[in-house]
Amino acid sequence: MTGSENAHSVADLDGAESLRLRLRHLPAGARVVVIGGGLTGIETSGEIAYRQPTLDVDLMSQAVAARLPESSRVRIERQLANAGVRLRTGPRVSGVRPDAVETDAGRLPSDCTVWAGSFDVPDLAQRSGLPVPPTAACASTIPWCARNIGGSSVSVTPLHRPGRSGIICG
Repeated sequence: MTGSENAHSVADLDGAESLRLRLRHLPAGARVVVIGGGLTGIETSGEIAYRQPTLDVDLMSQAVAARLPESSRVRIERQLANAGVRLRTGPRVSGVRPDAVETDAGRLPSDCTVWAGSFDVPDLAQRSGLPVPPTAACASTIPWCARNIGGSSVSVTPLHRPGRSGIICG
């Protein structure tokens, strides 16, 4: 993807901190586009919408929670919509500009773009001796959750609720 340097990453602490600072300085009504409909994109877009309700948040992906059962996807999409996240499924992202996301359906203006798509496997995982295929990528920053999801036991819960994490898996 061209222009990836124009998107904030949530793959590590430095990227997340950079995004937090950027979000604090956006004016009301600014558009934030989160690219990636996996667990990381779901959590990131939901958190931004809950914590920064004056911002317009879009989640852009081919599909949202594509690897989950349909009942889970429907529930997640409904909760994101209730949080104020606009779902933009279908268009394929081809590039990121400082002020827009380029897709096969045209340009989407963006005041702040967040990359929450696949990430490279962290070096620590590779050095740990865990079986890691050479082409592996992590689609979530919480892989234990992705392995334990079953049925419709997934719900998106904002982190600002005491005693709750961003995604509850059962």
